[in-house]
Amino acid sequence: TPVRDFYQYVSKPSIGLDIGFVYEWRPNYIKYKYKPDGKNLSWRKDLNKYKVKFGASVTDIGRIKFKKEGTYYNINANIRRDNFTIFTTVGNFAMFDSLLRADFSDGNQSNEYSILLPTAINLQADFSINQLFYINLSSHLVNFYKNNFYKVHNYSAICLAPRIEHYWFDLSVPFTYNALSAKRSENIMTGLNVRLGPLCFGSNDVIPLFKGDVKSFNFFAILKIAVPYKRVKDRDGDGVNDAKDECVDDAGDASLRGCPDADHDKIADRVDECPNQPGLVAFKGCPDTDGDGLIDKEDQCPYDRGSAVLKGCPDTDKDGIIDKEDACPSIKGIAKYKGCMNTDDDALNDELDECPTLAGSIENHGCPWPDTDNDGIIDKQDSCVTTRGLAAFKGCPEAVQLAKVEQRIVQKAFSNLEFESGKDVIKPSSFASLNALVKLLITHKDRWQIKLSGHTDNEGTEEGNLILSEKRAKAVRSYLVKKALPFENILVEWFGQSQNIADNSSKEGRRKNRRVEMMLLIKPE
Repeated sequence: TPVRDFYQYVSKPSIGLDIGFVYEWRPNYIKYKYKPDGKNLSWRKDLNKYKVKFGASVTDIGRIKFKKEGTYYNINANIRRDNFTIFTTVGNFAMFDSLLRADFSDGNQSNEYSILLPTAINLQADFSINQLFYINLSSHLVNFYKNNFYKVHNYSAICLAPRIEHYWFDLSVPFTYNALSAKRSENIMTGLNVRLGPLCFGSNDVIPLFKGDVKSFNFFAILKIAVPYKRVKDRDGDGVNDAKDECVDDAGDASLRGCPDADHDKIADRVDECPNQPGLVAFKGCPDTDGDGLIDKEDQCPYDRGSAVLKGCPDTDKDGIIDKEDACPSIKGIAKYKGCMNTDDDALNDELDECPTLAGSIENHGCPWPDTDNDGIIDKQDSCVTTRGLAAFKGCPEAVQLAKVEQRIVQKAFSNLEFESGKDVIKPSSFASLNALVKLLITHKDRWQIKLSGHTDNEGTEEGNLILSEKRAKAVRSYLVKKALPFENILVEWFGQSQNIADNSSKEGRRKNRRVEMMLLIKPE
């Protein structure tokens, strides 16, 4: 049967365009990084790193131009299933040509025309439940040039596809909705896609197969040769490849080749002798807080720099007794007295002994002298031996605050007081000033006391001078009592030559030392 030469199409060079973008939200991105060399971070390319992936694209933007050659004419036809059947049953091309001429009118007879590409907007969101389970939602939106005759028709669709994705295995079940059929029940397709290594196969609608409608069933198979990224082996999940990880079963620090460092001292626990205390490399990870060369666990004084001989403890006075056991850490002593000295071998060490060269008692502050008035001040240092007083007043009660006139009376009585040489007899020249003193004391007899302290120079024996100082002090007391001053208002003490106030090598100095001192005191209540 002769076939009519219809026409040929010759396309011309054209330009098309696809544009799009993909965004991945990676909230836990750091866990998808590792250090293949133990130092520098790299992405794990063998894993999906997103929690949600968004994609958008516009495809097939443009058109293709064609030139007609040979015998041709154009027709504008609205093809449907019900009117297209007659064209599929014709016996030859001549009959087909006749049917076209009979049923459709001629269109534009131009020898050139352009067909728009099937432009589509594609949107998708891919949600990662974990590294194995995913859910994908995508849409394919088309037919934007409804009034243009020269276009390729397509259909819009929305697809929801849960899937399992593994290194060598994928399985997805896409549920797709489209508007191809007038029946809503036929608008939804259930597909199945499987990947086993490089082999991919499946169908976008398996329902016809279960209905026995083999003609409507479609199937695809693809052999895809891909080179997958090498899987990173990181057994302990510390970001260091097992090949570089010296502690593959314990998560650690990349700077320590994957080994843990509990105390963060940059010394791996496996070689750290003190894994829970930050330490030094020189001491195998153990600390030396005081820097004395002994690690803390062997140092009896870890916070005080000491010597190795004394197990790391200091010995300030170099007496061989460490400071924390030395009662006198700054004074060289002996072990018998806990690092102190006790020259007189009494109950008190020299540091607390007020008489370090004379054996005494604790009650007397290490001195052999008593504390007669029991005021805590030994008689040797007590200016009021028989009267309880205060340390601030040298063992005496509080001193009277005298007016200037009163001060002159007391000072004159003291300055004019003279005795017969070597005796306790008061010279008459002293009586006038003593009388003035008595008058002042009687005026304040209810509140004041007077303390008389006898002293001598060093001429004669010490014992004789002590007796002489006592007699002179008592001689002054006797004079004052005879002048009507109450006896209980007068305190008397004597010191002999022990408390000189001037140099005894000169006559003037000895004169000053021969004295009876006078002090006015507030009566104790």
